[in-house]
Amino acid sequence: MIRKTGIKVLTMILVLVMGFSLLAGCGNGGSETTTKPTTAKPTTTAAPTTTAAPRTEGTIPLVVGYSAFSEKFSPFFSDTAYDADVAGMTQVSLLTTDRTGAIVYKAIEGEKI
Repeated sequence: MIRKTGIKVLTMILVLVMGFSLLAGCGNGGSETTTKPTTAKPTTTAAPTTTAAPRTEGTIPLVVGYSAFSEKFSPFFSDTAYDADVAGMTQVSLLTTDRTGAIVYKAIEGEKI
């Protein structure tokens, strides 16, 4: 009887610990401070003031998380597959291919296959 009660108590403790660990990822963690944005007070100067333009789709930076790089971002000298991925994402391809992998010779003129 005591053994069953001990197992139930241990089970409940483990369930609570797992539940709290799931909720721990939802918090701010205190490392970042959340402050309200300050608004600039209007001035009485005659010169127009400029405001920062909102970010559009083209100005948002690409952030990619990978394992360690060997820092050779060339398709010819890359040591790891991660370096080859960076080269593929950042360098211009010289040839255009279709779905089957065949080269499209007049792609700049709009040739469709």
